[in-house]
Amino acid sequence: MPRPAERVAAADAFLMLAARQDLDEEQFGRDLAALLTGLGCLKVSRVVESLATAAQGGAHPDVAVVPAGLLSGRLTDGTVPAAGLGKLLTLAAECAERSRRRPPPVEGLAELAARRGSSLVLKSARRLPDAMTP
Repeated sequence: MPRPAERVAAADAFLMLAARQDLDEEQFGRDLAALLTGLGCLKVSRVVESLATAAQGGAHPDVAVVPAGLLSGRLTDGTVPAAGLGKLLTLAAECAERSRRRPPPVEGLAELAARRGSSLVLKSARRLPDAMTP
């Protein structure tokens, strides 16, 4: 199966689990983090692509929570690859805004948002806390 087809299949599986309410979104995020950082067998940009596909399928509330598990504590220790991080933070903010579901706090997000600069990562890090406010 070609990789794009695998990503669509992953998004479909995510949608099915979310619809059945059999998905622990935070744990899913932690599991993704292990695959991204520990094993190095995933790329952030590809994870974002699959999560965005799931969000387009109606799973905005579920997708909004995944980055909390994926990123919490990893923003400050540098274990999250920078490539794709801005898109992940943007997706998290968009899903939180659209679903009005308040995701759990992301450890290290405030420190990242406080940095000077105007990169997509920093802009999205500043946007996400606003999306997390009820």
